[in-house]
Amino acid sequence: MQLSYQLNYTPRVLRLAAITFFKQLIGIRFPILVIALSGFISWQFFIGNRGWLIGTAIGAIAVVISIMLSLFIAHLKLASSNAKKLENAVCTLKLKNYGISFKSPLGNAEFPWPNITSMRRYEKFIFLKFNDGNYTSIPTTCIDEAGIKFIKSSITKHGGSIV
Repeated sequence: MQLSYQLNYTPRVLRLAAITFFKQLIGIRFPILVIALSGFISWQFFIGNRGWLIGTAIGAIAVVISIMLSLFIAHLKLASSNAKKLENAVCTLKLKNYGISFKSPLGNAEFPWPNITSMRRYEKFIFLKFNDGNYTSIPTTCIDEAGIKFIKSSITKHGGSIV
């Protein structure tokens, strides 16, 4: 079986997918850890402890937040530049029994179904995450229910999850 679709990417869809990926990358633990550490530091200042360990903790928080923010900005800029290349381009998605393939001005890519670890459907796009930590998005306006059903069944059949 082979299904073929023409994808129309918009900058908004690619930005939303990039933000979704970054949220999944950070998770919930990082913000909770930063808030807890900030609370502890504030409490230490309140009770009068201004030792070198508190200064080191403040510096570590500042460095980690700066690194995460710069990575997020770089990732968002890359998604925006890719969106400009894909906005008026012809992009093709092919769903096959053994995998999924994309053809666009950014290049060609083919992934076997076992390499896809999870799928999540959002209002504007479908988010596919791969074993190596990469992801891709498929605009929901460009694919019908039969294609979505085929993707879901193929991912679950090969050990992936539908979130």
